[in-house]
Amino acid sequence: MKILKVVMALAVAALFISGCSDDKPAPAAQETAASAPEAAPMAGEAIKIPTVGTIIETMNSGGYTYVNIDNGSGETFWVAAPEVAVSVGEVVSISGASPMPGYYSTTLDRTFPMLFFAGAIVPSNGSVAPAMGADGSMPVSSGRNVVAAQDVSGVEPLEGGVTVGDLYAKKAELAGKEVKLRGKVVKVSRGIMGKTWIHVQDGTGGEKENDLTVTTNGDAQVGDIVVVTGKPVVDKDFGMGYFYDLIIEDGIVAPSK
Repeated sequence: MKILKVVMALAVAALFISGCSDDKPAPAAQETAASAPEAAPMAGEAIKIPTVGTIIETMNSGGYTYVNIDNGSGETFWVAAPEVAVSVGEVVSISGASPMPGYYSTTLDRTFPMLFFAGAIVPSNGSVAPAMGADGSMPVSSGRNVVAAQDVSGVEPLEGGVTVGDLYAKKAELAGKEVKLRGKVVKVSRGIMGKTWIHVQDGTGGEKENDLTVTTNGDAQVGDIVVVTGKPVVDKDFGMGYFYDLIIEDGIVAPSK
């Protein structure tokens, strides 16, 4: 009797398993799998950062240029940077890219499974600055990045401060230390790598050492007399030939009283 019960139980189990195997996956599950976006890298998985590639697709939107580049190994990457003139087929270098998985662009109404935001998209001929300004201007480039000497009459040295000439003469000593100086704004480039780039002169310093570049979140107009506060950085290399012997990054630029 016991053997009969066991046989009957096995027969029922076999019928149940056979019936389940004929069931199809639920439609909802199929739709979810089909509509899921491309997976972002898992936590802890190394993310490859694009540095160079050939443009296979490009568009401009919201002040940014978006490019889809092929790195030559069959891998493609979407990169966005401040707007710059590029075209399909150009080889570009990517400066300072940071990954943004699952990024949604409101201006494009599009979600990118992975988008890299970069400081610059630069053609391989190097003819474009690290990032063109919103007004189409660019920082001065190549070697010592200075503007030719301008008329800065009326600019008096700041009491307790330094001069542009002092900064160049003592750059090794003053690097990384907070300084203040008064000068006249001789060039302004806005919207470059998210900053305003200001060139200041005060009439001191020799040839190619009479102009100080300052990046800031503030603003000024050419001709303004300003007081600059910040920490000098020496031998700053932004890549693609944009090298600064001396620069103040994230400085405070205020009208001189």
